[in-house]
Amino acid sequence: MSKDDTLSEEEALQLILEPGFSTASTISQISGRGIGMDVVNSEIQKLGGSLFIETKVGIGTTFTLRLPFTIALNETLLVQTGKDIYALPDNFIEHTLPIGRHQLNEIYQQQTPCFTWNARHFPVLYLANLFNETSTPTTSNTAALVLLRHNDNLVALHVDTILEKREIVLKPTGPQLPYVRGISGASILPNGKVALIVDAKILLNIVQTVYQPRSLNTHRANEPEATLNVLVVDDSVTVRKVTQRFLERYEMQVTTVKDGIEALDQLNKTIPTIILLDVEMPRLNGFEVAKQVRDNSQWQHIPIIMITSRFGKKHQKMAKRLGVNIFLGKPYQENELLSHICQLTGKEFKA
Repeated sequence: MSKDDTLSEEEALQLILEPGFSTASTISQISGRGIGMDVVNSEIQKLGGSLFIETKVGIGTTFTLRLPFTIALNETLLVQTGKDIYALPDNFIEHTLPIGRHQLNEIYQQQTPCFTWNARHFPVLYLANLFNETSTPTTSNTAALVLLRHNDNLVALHVDTILEKREIVLKPTGPQLPYVRGISGASILPNGKVALIVDAKILLNIVQTVYQPRSLNTHRANEPEATLNVLVVDDSVTVRKVTQRFLERYEMQVTTVKDGIEALDQLNKTIPTIILLDVEMPRLNGFEVAKQVRDNSQWQHIPIIMITSRFGKKHQKMAKRLGVNIFLGKPYQENELLSHICQLTGKEFKA
C-alpha cells in the first residue's frame, strides 16, 4: 500500500493481522513485536476459518472467529430415574409404553422379571440398577417401559419418567467417569442439566451375560463351571506372549492387551475370571486400572494379580490399598502364579 491509498475501515482493521505490524512505539521482550494477531489469524486460516474485527472509538472492539467443525447429532429419548437423566439412542428403541403400579408389582414378583410384547419376552431391568445395584425400583404414576432391541438381544428398561425426544451432541464424560460401563458419553441440555448417554449395545450385553436375577443363582450353581478366562495386561510383547503360552497349556482362555486403556475397553466387552496386571504402562498404569475395577460394581469382584518389576514396599502398600489380591515381582515363578490363580478362582490345575 502506498501513502496515497485510501483504505476502508474494514481494510484498515485487517492491517493488525499482518506479520510484524505493531502500533507500539517501543517493544519489550513480551510485547509490541506485531506477532500475536498474526499468529491467531494464521492458525484460524489453517483450520479453514475467518476472523472479523469491528471497533467503535471509545466503546470497544469485537473479534468474531468463525471456525468450521463437525458435530454428530444423536436422536435420543430422554428418560429419568430418580434425579438422574439418561439419553437412550432412538435407533435401538422398539417401543415405549406407560405401566401401572399393579402391573409393575406383578413383573417384579416373577422369578425372572420379564415383560411380554408381540409374543417376545423382554427381561425387565430398572435403569438405575445398571449403575447402582442398591437402587430400588419405584412404582410411580409416570413409570414406563422402554423396549430396546439389537439383533436378538432384548431388554425392557423400567424408567420413572419419559421426558421427550431430543437431538443431542455427544460429549466425553471427562477423567472422572471415563469408563462407567454402559455409558458412552454425556450431553448438556438447554436447562443446564447433564444427561448421560446410554450405550445400548453394552447395556444389552450386560443383560444377556451379567445381569442375573437372584432367583437364578441357585439354579445355576450346579451347572458346570465355564472355562477360566484370563485378561493379561502388560505393555511388553514378550511378557504377554510368554504368559499366554503358559496359561494356555492349562486350557485357560487368555486375552492380552498392551495398556490400561485397552484393558478397560476389553472389560466393557467381556468380564474375565481373573486379571493379571502390570504397573508401568503408557496411557493408564496398573494402579489406575485397579482403582477403576474396584470402583465399578460390575467388575469389583474380579481377582487381580499384579505382576511388576516395581516391587518396593511403597508399591505393595498402594496395591493393597486399591484392593489388589496378589502382588508378584518380575520375573514371576510359573508354579507360584499358577498356585495363586487356583487359590483365587477355586480351580485346580496340576503344575
